[in-house]
Amino acid sequence: MPVFPKKRKDVKTMKPETQLLLTLMRLRHNFGLKDLAARFLISTQSVSEIFSAWIEHMYLILGSIPIWPHRNDIIRNMPSQFRVEFPDTLAIIDCTELKTQKPSSLKLQSQMYSDYKSATTLKGLVACDPMGNIIFVSELFTGSMSDVEITAKSGFYKLLEQLILTGYIHRGDSIMADKGFTISGELQNVGLHLNLPSFVNSGIQMCQADVEITPKIAAHRIHVERAIRKIRTFKILTGCITTSLFGSINKIWTVCVLLTLWQNPVLKNK
Repeated sequence: MPVFPKKRKDVKTMKPETQLLLTLMRLRHNFGLKDLAARFLISTQSVSEIFSAWIEHMYLILGSIPIWPHRNDIIRNMPSQFRVEFPDTLAIIDCTELKTQKPSSLKLQSQMYSDYKSATTLKGLVACDPMGNIIFVSELFTGSMSDVEITAKSGFYKLLEQLILTGYIHRGDSIMADKGFTISGELQNVGLHLNLPSFVNSGIQMCQADVEITPKIAAHRIHVERAIRKIRTFKILTGCITTSLFGSINKIWTVCVLLTLWQNPVLKNK
């Protein structure tokens, strides 16, 4: 359990389950410190300490749980249509961006500026299984970084290598992604394949196989987008993230992502 300074008597008299409730309310509804202080009849400083302590505690507890299932479990629980079309595809990956307050440092502003969002952002990589359950979450990176760069720096390839060594995935299995993830070479080095929508070059017509496979990938890749929408129900991530949260936002992000595993799945296999 989190430990608090003895001088915080209002915190000491608060039950752990009440402290947890306060933390979850801030994550889910993005209530401010003064708002929560009034609701729980404690000081704003105590709210801040409770929230920080519980985020640290939840990050350590939830982060220690292995969330990538064995390939047999992933394949057994695949939606039937997914199993027919992509029987060896075990994960779908995508990045999402969180808008932030503009930092005072011009250098950091440049690093965090996202052309896609036209704002300063932080960007994270997630992977879900074919049922839409999160099975990987990266730390957050600056918004100017590409999907390819983030995938390389997130430790995703190292995780895949470990999963192959332990038999959780096999060489020849596949990862599904959007067309921005031009990482087929990196995955081949690991021993895996990439399922990617085909690029349409000007004046060049796609072959029949690409025409047929592209909409199928798009239909199944939407599950990772639905998984990301579940993450974004935690409103602390969807509001403008203030610079005061920069020191803890990685842990807040990870906790919110992992908490979605206790919610209903994106898909139910019939």
